[in-house]
Amino acid sequence: MKPIYRKTLISVVVGALILGASFMGKSSMEKPKEVAKKPKTAASKMPLVNLMPVSHQKVYDNITVQGRLIASKKINIVAEVGGKIEQTGKTLKDGIRFSEGEMIVKIENKVQELSLRSAKASLMNVVAVILPDLKIDYTDNFETWKSYVDAFDVEQPIAEMPTPKSEQEKLFIASKNILNQYYNIRSQEEQLKKYSITAPFSGVLTTANVNAGAIISPGQNIGEFMNTASYELEVPIAQLDMKNVKTGASVQLVSEATGLTYKGRVQRFNEQINTQTQSVTAYISVVGKKLKEGMYLKGTMQGKQIEDVAIVPIESITDEQKVFVYKNEKLESLPIEVVKSYANHALVRGLNTGDKVLVDKIPTAYDGMSVKIASEIETLENISF
Repeated sequence: MKPIYRKTLISVVVGALILGASFMGKSSMEKPKEVAKKPKTAASKMPLVNLMPVSHQKVYDNITVQGRLIASKKINIVAEVGGKIEQTGKTLKDGIRFSEGEMIVKIENKVQELSLRSAKASLMNVVAVILPDLKIDYTDNFETWKSYVDAFDVEQPIAEMPTPKSEQEKLFIASKNILNQYYNIRSQEEQLKKYSITAPFSGVLTTANVNAGAIISPGQNIGEFMNTASYELEVPIAQLDMKNVKTGASVQLVSEATGLTYKGRVQRFNEQINTQTQSVTAYISVVGKKLKEGMYLKGTMQGKQIEDVAIVPIESITDEQKVFVYKNEKLESLPIEVVKSYANHALVRGLNTGDKVLVDKIPTAYDGMSVKIASEIETLENISF
């Protein structure tokens, strides 16, 4: 082979090898193409919603009440006579309990007792003096007067005087000033009772203003006495609700401080309307353990009956007085009538039994919006009327 042809062949082979190497290097440097992601479907973008089936029922529009307890029996102990307070079995201190009829205050009355006995002795003497005249002139009534004198005891309350059997006997008794003495003694006996103050009912001394040994004057306030067995709750009732509240109505009450529940009953109403609140005060009797005057109670009493209404969450109602219901995987808005609104729910009309109401509030909700069901709830929690 000629030298010129050999050089040409070598050049062609070398060029081919260079081109091949260059092509292979370029191919190895190229990145593999990424696999295209599968586009999301419309179903995967649907919002999840919670629904509640509609059921119609009748409910009572209960009236919420709240107030503070006051004792149904509470009195101020006021002295009607003056004198020195004597020591009794119990001290005069706040919180001391007394049973009905038990002595609370005893005022020294020795002088008054002696004066009363003297008056009784004088009367007995006068009656004894006229016995001979009665035996002669009024024989038919003599034994009655004699028995009266025989039973006379200055240490005991005076007995009722015999009744004259004739007009003449009556005038004779009056002329001896016997009746005047008799009624004076009765008056002194009543006055003497005022030196002893007993408990008119079982209760507790809530305020004591004096101590044993103190000298008091007529009209002085000795303290305050309260019955702890029964209380009244004063609550305001709106005029609109008054037509639904009657005397004797039952009230369910609770103390938020102790968690204890009580049953009350409406006893009466104040006929005067509060000009500031336009409400009427109702008085509810409450009896139970661990009640204290001033305790705060709240509760409900049964109001008017509302029929054929559905209960829906307050969040479900739009500003246009509509709710969204679920139909064929889409939302549809329905107009409603709100009968009564509460803290977290409302009584409405305009829905059909079985409609599935949207529970959650979705600001972007619209008619025809596609949604998926997350859950269905039977009833709302924490419902109170």
